[in-house]
Amino acid sequence: MAVADTPPANQLLRLLDPSEYQRLASALKPTTLRAREVLYKPNEPMRNVYFPENAVICQLTVMTNGAHDFSLRRQ
Repeated sequence: MAVADTPPANQLLRLLDPSEYQRLASALKPTTLRAREVLYKPNEPMRNVYFPENAVICQLTVMTNGAHDFSLRRQ
């Protein structure tokens, strides 16, 4: 069964109109992430966009003064 034929597991993708999801589906590919893997680094181009299906992803933002903000995204 093709990706576009199955309902998306990701909540954000599920909210898309089916025709919009169809447009994206061919570019989606499953990816396995490792614990503590860095997905994005400051001042570097974003090469991928992640739509987690069954994961907890943390976002750590380091400010110029060294302070940091930590947030959690659960899917």
